[in-house]
Amino acid sequence: MNKHHLIKIKNWVFDPQAKTIIQDDAKKICINLEKKQCLFLMCLINNHGKVVSRDELIASVWQGRIVEDLTVTAVVSRIRKLLAGDKDEYIKTHPKVGYSLVCPIQFIEREIIPTETSAAGKTPSLTLKTNLNTKIMAAILCLGFVIIFILLEQTLNQKMPESNALTKQSGLVPLTYLEGMEISATISPDQSLLAFVHKKDAISDMQLIVKNTQTNQNTMIEPEHFTTSPRWSSDGIYLYYQIFTDDACLIKRVKPNKNLNYSNSEIVASCGNVPSINPLAISSHWLYFSFKEVNSEPFILKRKHLFTGLEEILTAPSIKFHGDISVEHSPYGDYSLSLSHDGSKLAFIRGSSYTNNELMYLDLNSGLVTSLAQFSHLMYSIDYIDWNIADDRIIFIDKNYSVASIDIESKEIEYLYQSQERILSPKVISADELLVSIASSGFFNSNIKQIKLDQESPSAEFIVQSSFKDYGATVYPDAKQELIVFVSDRSGYFQIWLNKETELSQLTHFSESNSISNLSFSDDGKVLIFIKNQQLFSLDIKTLTTTLLSQPEKPIKSPIWLCDRRGIILASILDQGVWDLYQIDLISNTRNRLLADVDSIKKDCTNNQYFVTVPLNAGIHKLDEQWRIAPQNAYLSNTHLTNDFKWAVNDNYLYYLNEGQIYKYNLLNQQQVKVLTNQTTVKGFSIANNRLIFSHIVLKNTYIAKIPIKAGL
Repeated sequence: MNKHHLIKIKNWVFDPQAKTIIQDDAKKICINLEKKQCLFLMCLINNHGKVVSRDELIASVWQGRIVEDLTVTAVVSRIRKLLAGDKDEYIKTHPKVGYSLVCPIQFIEREIIPTETSAAGKTPSLTLKTNLNTKIMAAILCLGFVIIFILLEQTLNQKMPESNALTKQSGLVPLTYLEGMEISATISPDQSLLAFVHKKDAISDMQLIVKNTQTNQNTMIEPEHFTTSPRWSSDGIYLYYQIFTDDACLIKRVKPNKNLNYSNSEIVASCGNVPSINPLAISSHWLYFSFKEVNSEPFILKRKHLFTGLEEILTAPSIKFHGDISVEHSPYGDYSLSLSHDGSKLAFIRGSSYTNNELMYLDLNSGLVTSLAQFSHLMYSIDYIDWNIADDRIIFIDKNYSVASIDIESKEIEYLYQSQERILSPKVISADELLVSIASSGFFNSNIKQIKLDQESPSAEFIVQSSFKDYGATVYPDAKQELIVFVSDRSGYFQIWLNKETELSQLTHFSESNSISNLSFSDDGKVLIFIKNQQLFSLDIKTLTTTLLSQPEKPIKSPIWLCDRRGIILASILDQGVWDLYQIDLISNTRNRLLADVDSIKKDCTNNQYFVTVPLNAGIHKLDEQWRIAPQNAYLSNTHLTNDFKWAVNDNYLYYLNEGQIYKYNLLNQQQVKVLTNQTTVKGFSIANNRLIFSHIVLKNTYIAKIPIKAGL
């Protein structure tokens, strides 16, 4: 734990420096603590969940002096009285052994938020970021990193701006030539060995490859596992990397040589239980990394001393996850870290949602975090930033794939390189040269397939196929012809398109980057609803009029039309940190709250039934006629399906996605079969008019290259 943190102890906030506890309620009662009470609390916090013996407490609090048991008991009793809880609510007594802190704790960082006055040279004010009433969405296993790149394309595959500040440059030197995706490159100090992450196709794992830059020979590190995030030690002896195996994220290291032989790997640290492509940072003594225990928690930044094994928590983001409707794998917390060359500052990105990210840096000497810039585009969890040689600017990739840098004092942005190709993963290798990942024409193409559920042996068939990125389709069986609407980037920005047999037309004309999802026709086919940047819209198919239906300050997800009444929509709305189920009446322009704690909702109009998922609980729950969760046990009670692209209900069958395959579960007899029997890996699907619709993803080639930037940066 860093000395610059506050600690939330259940419903109190403990300030070790001020020696106070502040109650987390409207009264905000502040209580001063004695020195020994603070030391006692700190000892229990540093050993949270463990039993601390009386001898250990005496050594820590009383510095080993001889004290009576009654003295220790008196301190415990006084702290319990101040916290005003039940006897074992905070501190549990273990008779004849010791004590343990059993209540939840949360580290909260102090943070400098730059203001106009601080930019002008005045002393910035010290503020505290807290989140004292957080209710986080249910844990979702983060296994499909392909979806991140699809979303990146959705947000960033846009037209380049006309700007005199950006000058196209030449001098690009390719370094890798494998089929597939290549990202996150790092080169040894003598530039003899290049390490990078390779993904052969859309369904394969990421693999760590080391290449000899002179002979062009290469080798894989632990090819049987999911490996990412290579980083060389400062002396070039060790290559550190992350591996996901046996449901655990581990950081390991090996000693490769120029002959591409390498020593047996050794485990250095744990990075949690969630697969990660977050970068690592190495100094002469410390390993810096992102850590996440479960997907419902934010990434935090930690460091581990390479010689003593001491671990420290560096950041504790007090942010609320709004659970972006289309982004299961959106960044959440602190990620994409980069250590300055002098080892004094740690730059990182803090993401609270799909399009809400901040570029920040942590002063490792003072423990203070400074916010430099905010971004409204997806900056996902790979190497996205790096320090310049002088450690006074942070290099990043902007929303148009231009290489830029920001001055950490003035916050002035300077553009360094522009290309018509997509650029990712900047890594400084000299004052005027970067390693980057290049995608000549984007990372993925996606086409749209469907399965007709009323067929006895259904097979997947294309309904939208092009050289663009098409996804999110729904269908409406018009009396004359079938209508297909879908999202595509074929006109630059992602827009909604309509396909009537051979006639193709663009329905929306948004002038900026957007996240579009959850397309759904009304019963009469005249109105389409959809989600754009966490807000609900309707689109009149005839007039092409778009109308905002939700409140901008309240994100919305999982919208569906009511089965038996026109003009009524059900959706989950985020209100005061909680996702609740609402009924939205488009005719009367009213909304009513129906049920608390609903992540997503689906319907089976054949039987006029509705089903929901609930935060922090596995399984699918059926609703009764009063919009209450029915008393019977949940379906698939061991499966988390909170993302509404992973499940649907149709004619007494529950369809759900598990490890890239879609299963059909009979709600009446609990039997199930696999719907897709080939090797197609699916990241999400929907059901409309007895059709199961999903995207077919095709991975494009990328490569690692050197690019020149402005000399002397």
